Amino acid sequence: MRPRIVVVGSMRSGTGYVSRVLSECGVRCGHEAVFNYDGFGGWKDYAADSSWLALPALSSLENVLIVHLVRHPVAVARSATSFFHQGPEDSVYHRTIHQMIPDVFSTRSDPLERFAYYWVAWNRLVDTHVNDALIEGRCGAIRWRVEDLISTYDHQFGTVLRTCGYYVSDERANRSLKMVPLNYNTHAVVDPHPKRYTWDDLETTLVGSEIGRLAREYGYEPKSEAPWV
Repeated sequence: MRPRIVVVGSMRSGTGYVSRVLSECGVRCGHEAVFNYDGFGGWKDYAADSSWLALPALSSLENVLIVHLVRHPVAVARSATSFFHQGPEDSVYHRTIHQMIPDVFSTRSDPLERFAYYWVAWNRLVDTHVNDALIEGRCGAIRWRVEDLISTYDHQFGTVLRTCGYYVSDERANRSLKMVPLNYNTHAVVDPHPKRYTWDDLETTLVGSEIGRLAREYGYEPKSEAPWV
């Protein structure tokens, strides 16, 4: 029996984009349809779900493929930092972050400092849960860089899906990647303090050195220009 797929990463890492690509490939994939701020809502007729909100459920998952989706931290900062002008009293999404990482809001007031701490802590939690699941033999796991999906990763994408039991030809995988616009699920957020963040901005945060280490661990050169922004 082929495993269901759970795509998880930080917010604004491309989960909406990947959900659409998987669906175009014939893998019925929801976007925050199975895992949302209320927790696990049941698989219904989905073969996969792509949701940053899946993190709280990772410790209890069995017989799924966990895909840790990552994106260059500068690109995520440009897309997500405006979210951190608010706190856990403002939305269910903020409360989900507060539930998993209370220090994000309680010890920091600057939005970029909040974002930087969140990006490191959220991805580290995904890594920890993935390692636990692998050690316990509950799930399989793989990491995808979203930038690779839109550049040279096409043939590997089809191969990965086939190894999971989903027959998708390279031709269909390539066609699906080209069909979905890169700005799919782009949010029009009104930021009272708009800024095109750079690596220098992230490096000066309190967790700047840790962001650098984690980015390199994921295969990024932090000071390089972030693609797809």
